[in-house]
Amino acid sequence: MRADLFISVCAAINPFNAPVASFILKAAPCLATGNVLIVKPSEKSPLGSLAIATLFEEAGFPKGVVQVLSGDGTTGALLAKHMRIRKVCHTAPLGPSPSYAGCC
Repeated sequence: MRADLFISVCAAINPFNAPVASFILKAAPCLATGNVLIVKPSEKSPLGSLAIATLFEEAGFPKGVVQVLSGDGTTGALLAKHMRIRKVCHTAPLGPSPSYAGCC
């Protein structure tokens, strides 16, 4: 593993229309480089992400390496502003949400 790829804590803010695909596409590079992932699914479709998160523990990942934090846009804003989250990956059709537009 290359040390320059290690970030520590990453956040993924996922859309409502492809929650499972977005989860996997963001989790793979994050976990492959030894990072921790916090996923914030859309408040409109959180169940797929919550179900997938348990599969990571069943697959042998340590508890807490993949976390799902559900909530509305203010939850995403808190993730984007948090000082210990070093990378935020956000998927939206028209750019950042107004609730956390200036955070990243």
